[in-house]
Amino acid sequence: MDSVISSRDMLREMVISDRQQIGLEHALERVARACVVSVRRARAIWHGEPKRLWADEEKRIAAAYEARMQQEMQELEARRALVRARLEALKGSHEGSMATARGVARENVDCAQ
Repeated sequence: MDSVISSRDMLREMVISDRQQIGLEHALERVARACVVSVRRARAIWHGEPKRLWADEEKRIAAAYEARMQQEMQELEARRALVRARLEALKGSHEGSMATARGVARENVDCAQ
């Protein structure tokens, strides 16, 4: 495969991203299903055992990796929108509290005179 990231690296990256949450065996099973390969084959690729991958395997791994990256992009965009909304709410809340504080300060000045 003439891509920057090899199919082996794609599969490994997908397994690594799932491994901490669900463990190695479950991560291998999940990635195998996504790549439409057997768990045994996914495990062999994970360990670097096959000398070469079949073209159809590379295509399926690349497709699963692309789908995973698309999902991550959507999740990141949703997270970004949430953070932006929180910042805007905080900014609006902060501006409102500053206006209230200015009003209280003016009242205190008026009362003191």
